[in-house]
Amino acid sequence: MQNFIAIIITAIALTACAGNKSAQAVSASAPEQPAPEVAFDADSAYAYVARQVAFGPRVPNTEAHRLCGDWLASELRRHGAEVTEQTADLKAFDGIVLHARNIFGQINPEASDRIPERFFRGVREQLLYHTFIRA
Repeated sequence: MQNFIAIIITAIALTACAGNKSAQAVSASAPEQPAPEVAFDADSAYAYVARQVAFGPRVPNTEAHRLCGDWLASELRRHGAEVTEQTADLKAFDGIVLHARNIFGQINPEASDRIPERFFRGVREQLLYHTFIRA
């Protein structure tokens, strides 16, 4: 019985290691496109972060929270993004209702390559930061 189990496990391992030959052939035939170079502008990134911090603590249900969200949405629009806002009322552990807001920006949503290089100048750094600190 142990020999039978060993044979089954070996057969499964060998077939799993064979891989998908058609997927390998496709990836080998398609030339890889180099990623576009995007220059990081530290001054621009700092200015965006400084502007966001200037609103003060962005605690839900505060004026700073609302104003910062409005500013972020306007910055996305200024850079040509189509802005969608998602709002929700969430109940905190202490029973307080928190007015949450997610802000999404899309540039040319119909295209497969949607992020033009000009969008990365400063806004990208702010958006990456904002992904973790909601407006």
